[in-house]
Amino acid sequence: MNYHGKVSMRKLNLIFLIFLFIIPVTLADMSVNSLEKIYNLGEKIIPSVSIKEDKNYSGFFKASVLCNSYEQQYYIVPLNIEAESRTEVGVAGLTAFNSMIGNCRISAEFQTMSGEKIASKSSENFQVTDELKIELNENLEAKPGETVLVSGEIKKYNDKPLQKANLEIMLKEETDNIEVVLGKFEHEISLGKNELTGTLPAIIVAKDEHGNYKDQLIKIRVLPIPTRLENNFDKDILKPKENIKVRITLYDHNDYVVDGTEINVKIYGPDEKLILEKEIGSLTYLEFETKQNQMPGAYKIISSFENIKEENTFTIEELKRISMNRRENFIDIANTGNVDYNDETTIILEKEGKNYLINKKISLKPLESTSIDISKEVPDGNYKITLPEEAAQNNVIEDVFVEDNRNIVKKTMGGLSAITGAAVETANYVASRPTLASIILIVIVIATVAYYSKGFIIEKIKGEDKEKTDHLFEDFDYKEKWK
Repeated sequence: MNYHGKVSMRKLNLIFLIFLFIIPVTLADMSVNSLEKIYNLGEKIIPSVSIKEDKNYSGFFKASVLCNSYEQQYYIVPLNIEAESRTEVGVAGLTAFNSMIGNCRISAEFQTMSGEKIASKSSENFQVTDELKIELNENLEAKPGETVLVSGEIKKYNDKPLQKANLEIMLKEETDNIEVVLGKFEHEISLGKNELTGTLPAIIVAKDEHGNYKDQLIKIRVLPIPTRLENNFDKDILKPKENIKVRITLYDHNDYVVDGTEINVKIYGPDEKLILEKEIGSLTYLEFETKQNQMPGAYKIISSFENIKEENTFTIEELKRISMNRRENFIDIANTGNVDYNDETTIILEKEGKNYLINKKISLKPLESTSIDISKEVPDGNYKITLPEEAAQNNVIEDVFVEDNRNIVKKTMGGLSAITGAAVETANYVASRPTLASIILIVIVIATVAYYSKGFIIEKIKGEDKEKTDHLFEDFDYKEKWK
């Protein structure tokens, strides 16, 4: 036999010997199952084990625990097995202890009296822990001076109720021992009257006689007690079309800001009518834009939360204003203020050094307007138009061509308003108001009458009965100019 033939025979013999060695193991049917996936310290671990063989055997059954950092055979018992019959093996329970914390498994082995291994099997991994669970109610909130109920249940890590435990709640520098009944507990915590709004931390600690333990941070929400509101204005005197911004702030019992609370805000006009209502958050701004014709006077702003109210006022000023705009041969006069406009108004039209004054009585309510056909008031031509009012907007319009488009009959019948006296031509513009022009005209007439009347009176006195009246003017400085 050559070399290669010898090697092949050796391989076959080796394979045959290995096969003979493993036959008893592979033919064995053993199962090992642990009942739980997680065990707490002190709990019993009782695996379920069964064996089935094709022959009768007498020997020993052994059970060991294999963990991350701990291994130990903890059970051995004599065992007889009948062929083709499944035998349930009663394995003593193993109490989980501290060295087993972590991942573990149960290893089972059956061997004959002579030490021959017939079968072996390991369970799936399970976990041993010393951690408990604390389940709390979620409503952990109260106001200063009130009590908050802390309640819940203590469980093993596998969610089984913990029948007996010690429980403590530590708040600030105080520790309270809490009674646990069938895993459940209740405890009231009294909050001080001046407790600060926000989160009040407490620690709850649970432990049992086997060394299982759990500490948990709980957060008690201290609700604010709202005490006052504040309305802060960026300004409190406005003109029409200006904006006002008001920051609404709610404060609590410690005079801290209460954030995120919805506050009702109302604005009333001078006539006590509600003009705005809105819900805004504390520390946010209410913006109110006034209109062009917003009624002047004192406005009230009232913010309220529950039974707390704050009332303040701001003022919208009176604005007397008119504006002028051109539309072909028309001048449109509009009341752009917020009060009625009742006044005599003068419009000046200037052409080639001459001024024409158009006097009109204007009576307009806010936002109302009226039109003047200037082609009926002045001769045709290019004009610069001025509205010399203190309360006027857009008061100068340059290069306005005025043309009377009426037919010949209407022009002849109506004539120009300059003839009727509605428009007055002046060589030099003396006054922008018609009242002043009238006063000047009256003064001129009085002066003229007085001048010409002076000689007439003297002549009348020195007339026919001169001899009888000479003594009346003895102290009068009579000169030739009076003759």
